[in-house]
Amino acid sequence: MGAGAATVRRLALALPETVEAPHHDMTSFRVAGKVFATMPPEGGRVHVFLDEEEIEAYCAEFPDAVEELWWGTKRRGCKVLLSRAPTALLRELLTESWRRRAPRTLLSGLDGETATPPSGAARTGGSRRDGSTRPPSGCRCGPRPGTR
Repeated sequence: MGAGAATVRRLALALPETVEAPHHDMTSFRVAGKVFATMPPEGGRVHVFLDEEEIEAYCAEFPDAVEELWWGTKRRGCKVLLSRAPTALLRELLTESWRRRAPRTLLSGLDGETATPPSGAARTGGSRRDGSTRPPSGCRCGPRPGTR
């Protein structure tokens, strides 16, 4: 178990029209100019940008591999610890994040699925790609210490 920076790069760049570009001191993966994942230079983790429901669900289901990603006082996504994340989980998280940023025209081309119109920057409903939803109950991802 566990992936490395090369695996992140391979999985991200396999998504349609994804490019890699610098983003501050990190590398970023973008679709249509929008960042959907970043990776710090040390490569031990990747940041994926998800909606609130997905953040809670992934943190609850994979507490050893997925943590909340905070920017200021707002949760923006998940930090995925590469040494603890199986490749299948990494692929799922990158794909979910890509879907939130990709134009509608690209969504219909991925896996032959029908395009789901985004609600703002996020997909509607907060459901996962496989159609399931995960309740936030039991989530160990509470408020960031010192924020509430």
